[in-house]
Amino acid sequence: MRDRISAAVLLDDDRVLLCLRSRSRGWYPGVWDLPGGHVEDGESPAAALTRELREELGIVAHADGPAARVVTDDYEMDVFVVRTWDGTIGNRAPGEHDDLAFVTLAEAARLELADVNLLPLLTRVMATGGGAAPRAMPELIATIRDAPWLPPGSRAEAVYAPAGEAPAPTGLVRLLVRRGDHVFCVARDGTGKLDLPTRRVPGLDDGRSTAELLAADVLGRPADVTLVGFVRNVVDAPGAGYPWPTPTAHFSVWAAHGEPTVDGQWLSLTDRGGPLHDRHWWPIARHAGAA
Repeated sequence: MRDRISAAVLLDDDRVLLCLRSRSRGWYPGVWDLPGGHVEDGESPAAALTRELREELGIVAHADGPAARVVTDDYEMDVFVVRTWDGTIGNRAPGEHDDLAFVTLAEAARLELADVNLLPLLTRVMATGGGAAPRAMPELIATIRDAPWLPPGSRAEAVYAPAGEAPAPTGLVRLLVRRGDHVFCVARDGTGKLDLPTRRVPGLDDGRSTAELLAADVLGRPADVTLVGFVRNVVDAPGAGYPWPTPTAHFSVWAAHGEPTVDGQWLSLTDRGGPLHDRHWWPIARHAGAA
């Protein structure tokens, strides 16, 4: 059963209030999130929001109607826009939050956020003033709990996010070049297994510039790249030998158009018995082909 959550996009001109989740919390510690919390039994989402903002921030909020609704495998979240409130904002729940900050959208994009849906949501709400009807968010299309390539207790999430915001930190980028239902693949270094052209992201940023360099090398010319989606590793207890940032790290898939100039093979995406079916990115590429 999904958790029910109410959250606030609390606006002060061109800035939004974000809360830094306490590093001692068991769920997504040390990342930035919207203020709000769980809807209790018998409570409406609007009443839950009023209670949570009073408890967390010490204010009485005057919320507009829900601006968006986000649904994932784990939760359902109603998001309200708050432009006015009574009282002075302060961190009234230091056990839950280490810090509070009003940030611009550009500043939010540089923070480690608690959820993949958060930045696209803020982009839309702040661009429209919260008045637009909800539209499609990045779509969680597969979750692999206790994924065998991750430390115990971790999970991998495949997210379809066509032309969306590229997340950070990103560890690897992969290039999706299509010909009908076939994709261009090259041999992996060291193993020889066929995979999408792949490159490590040196600065663990959103990966866009690395994807552009990879596309230029594969296609023999500069090419535009567009985000298709990404796999997000969620690892709370990394253990020795896990090489990526925690608690989240991303591995993105970027689309480009053109004819490859490097050696490789075209493999079918529709062959469930083929060599690509067990690749982490396969649900994203298949979903893109069906969209």
